[in-house]
Amino acid sequence: MTLVRWTHGFSSECLLKGSVLTIGNFDGLHHGHCRIVSAAVQQASMVGLPSVALTFDPHPSTIISPLNSPRLLMTLDEKLIFLNKLGVNYGWALMFSQSISELSPKNFMEALVTSVMPESIHVGEGFRFGYRRSGSSDFMLEWGKVHGIHVVTYPLEHLDGEPISSSRIRLLLNEGNIVKATQLLGRPYSLSGTVIAGFKRGRSLGFPTANLKTDLILPKSGVYITSVRSLMWEGEKLGLTNIGIQPTFKDGDLTVETHCPDGFGDWYGSHLQLDFLYRIRDEKKFDSSEDLQIQILKDIDEGKQWWTQAHR
Repeated sequence: MTLVRWTHGFSSECLLKGSVLTIGNFDGLHHGHCRIVSAAVQQASMVGLPSVALTFDPHPSTIISPLNSPRLLMTLDEKLIFLNKLGVNYGWALMFSQSISELSPKNFMEALVTSVMPESIHVGEGFRFGYRRSGSSDFMLEWGKVHGIHVVTYPLEHLDGEPISSSRIRLLLNEGNIVKATQLLGRPYSLSGTVIAGFKRGRSLGFPTANLKTDLILPKSGVYITSVRSLMWEGEKLGLTNIGIQPTFKDGDLTVETHCPDGFGDWYGSHLQLDFLYRIRDEKKFDSSEDLQIQILKDIDEGKQWWTQAHR
């Protein structure tokens, strides 16, 4: 996939003379997103044109409503890697700015057409754009009819009667409902980042942990079974990941700490990916470090049993 990054708004120059375009924030690239992107990729293959996925960086809410901007489900790099796996030819990361937010729906559409000359545009029915989000998929449909561009809109996907959306997945993560979030995403929720130095309390207890630095949304505080991946080894390792403030010692900042029962090393500065598979329990304050050690051993035993069962 070819990456295109424009940092000063839409370019006045034509990027592509013909394309099949899909547009969205695509945060998390859940089932509904994947359906739209895959349809655009398939259409591009049928008509012999490159597929383009336009997304925005940063998330538009950070400009439009910074106080209410949500923590994201994936980084831009993770999003682009996933779009590449879906077969997109061009990943278009457009820097979202105040000037972009103030474009009228008409000017926004004209800028799109100038940039990639789309044969067709594929969006979800809830897609909003332009000044004060005044542009809608219905506006895009009518605009496309006038200008000879086929616009395809897709209704919101549902699972068990509930909508599949990024905001719904965030709510599930806040509740610690990893299983349901996995169903809506179509894969486990992942966190990836750099291992940083911590207080080494896990090591002093006999259970060394890797502290992960990330800016993404965190699941509800508690202990989780995770799959741990790194370039340092092949495949995946069982991880027991604690998200919390370490109340047994002293309430502190929220941390993400992972212990791998089957092997640990000096991972500082390394990049890890955690896939959240199952929630074991809430975070709890223990009366002593010895009581905490006993509970960690129970957590490890439960994690190993779950891991063995899941890999049969």
